[in-house]
Amino acid sequence: MEKQEIPTFTIIEILKKYRKFLFLITSISTIGTLLISFAIPYRYEADALLLPPETSSMSGGLSSLLKASPLGSLELPGMGKSSASENYLVILKSKTLSSRIIDSLGLMKYPLFEKATKQEAVMMLSDLFTVTISKSGSITVAFELSTGVYFSTAEDKKKTAELATKIVNLSLQILDKLNREKSTSSARRTRLFIDKMIAENKDSLELLQVKFQGFREKNKAFSLEDQLNAIVTSAVDIGSALAASEVELKLALLEYSPEAPNVALLRKKVETLKTQYKNVQENGIVGSDNFSIPLNQIPEISRVFVGLTRDIKILETINAFLITQRFQEYIQETKDITTIQVLDYAEPVYLKVAPKRPAMMAVALVASFIMSLFGLLFYETVRKPANVIQE
Repeated sequence: MEKQEIPTFTIIEILKKYRKFLFLITSISTIGTLLISFAIPYRYEADALLLPPETSSMSGGLSSLLKASPLGSLELPGMGKSSASENYLVILKSKTLSSRIIDSLGLMKYPLFEKATKQEAVMMLSDLFTVTISKSGSITVAFELSTGVYFSTAEDKKKTAELATKIVNLSLQILDKLNREKSTSSARRTRLFIDKMIAENKDSLELLQVKFQGFREKNKAFSLEDQLNAIVTSAVDIGSALAASEVELKLALLEYSPEAPNVALLRKKVETLKTQYKNVQENGIVGSDNFSIPLNQIPEISRVFVGLTRDIKILETINAFLITQRFQEYIQETKDITTIQVLDYAEPVYLKVAPKRPAMMAVALVASFIMSLFGLLFYETVRKPANVIQE
């Protein structure tokens, strides 16, 4: 029986045998990569730095209502600086912003976009933006742009670096405009909502006032505190007079007969005072007046009176608060001030970010060497006939 033994080679043997060939291949690959790096489009980057957005510039509408409430000290989701920074990020990466930049600068004529449709150009431009939010909330807006042509001239490189700068600075202007439009739209929606609440609150207040007026007329409750003071004072006076008259009557009965004129007069006086005291309890001081309130009805009337007064004051307070908020939202809706704070605007940077020749040459050198080495190992394995072993 015969067995084939697969030949083996060491890397050292291959290096010794094909060192000139390996040197030639790696040299050609490295030089070719170097030449290609001069031919491919150049890329330039521009960046700007924004300060953390102020919460007050982004917060309006219902957030101001919440701040004025007992819950105002709580940090609610969507109302902090981080949320405002994320809003900036969304706007900067939006198709609306990219579309406006393309229209403003006429980028469809630029070599990188001239063969693309408007929709494709918008997506390409959006992908070229890099937005980074730091832990402090500051925002870095970076944009990387390619010359779009092979064998770029010095003029092409200069224009590309300057165009990248224009795009970044224009994006900041459009960001501010879109952010103001968003803030204005939010304030308008909030104002309309507050207007609706004011109208509903006004209707409720009017109904409650009519109900309160009817209650006061029915129960003669006009100035309840003053009325109660007068009624209680009158009841105390009548009660005191009644007690004194009853004592006088008892003393007179001890000295005179029940039929004596002065006893009869005192008895008549006591009966009159009892009638008046009963009227105070049941019908008021005088049954025909328009302000007396029976003492036995005072607790219930007071309870309803205080409840209606409280409800009216609550609605009046809410109404005053809503009117104040409405004016604030109207000011927010109509004001036209810058909403972003730019610390560093973009400036032209003529130092390319790509191609990176040293890295490209290093990769080409290593890759060509390794691929050539394995190729030679495979070649030697296939070319050299295997040894046959007899058994």
